[in-house]
Amino acid sequence: MKVLLVAPPSNALTITPPLGLGYLASTLRENSYDVGILDCLKEGINVEQAIRKIKEINPSVVGISVVTATYNNMKKIVNRIKKNNPDIKIVVGGPHASVLPGPTLKGVNADYLVMGEGEHTFLDLMDFIKKSGKEPDSIEGLCYKENGEVIINVIRKPIDNLNSIPFPAWDLIPPNKYPPAPHQLFFKSFPIAPIMTSRGCPFRCSFCSSGAFLGRKLRLRSPKEVVDEIELLVNKYGVKEIHFEDDNFTLIKDHAKAICREIIARNIKIVWQSPNGVRIDSLDDELIYLMKESGCYRLAFGIESASQKILDRANKMIDLRKVPDAIKKVKKAGIEAHGFFILGLPGETRETAMETINFATKLSLDLANFALLVPLPGSQIFKECYGADIEKINWDEFNYFSGYTVGNLSLDNLRKFQKIALRKFYSNPKVAFNLLRRIRIRQIPYLFKVMMKYLA
Repeated sequence: MKVLLVAPPSNALTITPPLGLGYLASTLRENSYDVGILDCLKEGINVEQAIRKIKEINPSVVGISVVTATYNNMKKIVNRIKKNNPDIKIVVGGPHASVLPGPTLKGVNADYLVMGEGEHTFLDLMDFIKKSGKEPDSIEGLCYKENGEVIINVIRKPIDNLNSIPFPAWDLIPPNKYPPAPHQLFFKSFPIAPIMTSRGCPFRCSFCSSGAFLGRKLRLRSPKEVVDEIELLVNKYGVKEIHFEDDNFTLIKDHAKAICREIIARNIKIVWQSPNGVRIDSLDDELIYLMKESGCYRLAFGIESASQKILDRANKMIDLRKVPDAIKKVKKAGIEAHGFFILGLPGETRETAMETINFATKLSLDLANFALLVPLPGSQIFKECYGADIEKINWDEFNYFSGYTVGNLSLDNLRKFQKIALRKFYSNPKVAFNLLRRIRIRQIPYLFKVMMKYLA
């Protein structure tokens, strides 16, 4: 039985191996299923081309992972596949489907929807489709349709033992075949591979939806397993840079230290960074030293705002007073610092927006992102903005460039502040030079797309 896992076309500016599909593929393979992956973004194909490709492959089951920005493309693909071949079973999953299961399944012609971590739920569903497993109503984490009604089963508990999941099927998403457009765009060495060392987030930032998708409980892979995977990527695919994509890579300091020590002990020659960010209050001198020794050259920090009131209102749970010292420690160790900021959080005013911009320019950061607020499905802000009234939402506009206003500033004003922030931060000669020396010729088309998005 052929299974095809699909990452739909999108307007994303970064193109990285889809780890979620990689984990699904390896889990299904381990249980004797024939699996392929179609990454439309990596292949550079649009919806029509994706539909033709799926028809050529002719799978029995199609699984499509959907984030909010790809919802409409997913819907087009699903409906066309079903129209052309009603016998193909279609399963949707991913962050958007997981946090909005009812509306997602109701709005598309798919057969099933998988909520949250999909490895065990998808496997149970495949066994049912093969007529060798339990019925759909007893599969935890599954949604399906019955007589036109959407049935949402009990949510499956998160996987406690992450070591029980096989490595992603890297041969289906080989990192050395991906373009130089990684998460956060700028890198030091190439090829690059993303890795997860943990899942789950115990924090409740009002603008974030991660906990709604992967759960609040932080679960860790063993340092040995993590570094075994790094060695595989280095030896088999020539990977030279690792991106730790965890939401909380340094939250459990002993775990992060153990990973660094394992890399050092095995003398693995890589560089690495944390493009998803680490908490500003999760570092100590020993950890910073070990990170540097193991190849870390850049850490990203979710600072978000220079207003403590705005941060408290957003449940960010950081003390702004600790930010400058943490940045100084990292820089002193020879590690670059990358700051994330959000313009337009609840309580934002002209004064607080400029306060954030000025704060960012004084922190000795090497890079800074100034995103506009997006009320991501699954976040508290999304619930406050939309409640249950989501039928008229244009999901194509859910990106960090379109923006959304929740209060005191108009969207036009927020976009103006975003341009002011970028201009003021990157007009610093030292910052600009550091950025220019990171640019590779092959990256120029991708960087041009980013510039056009910000300047539009």
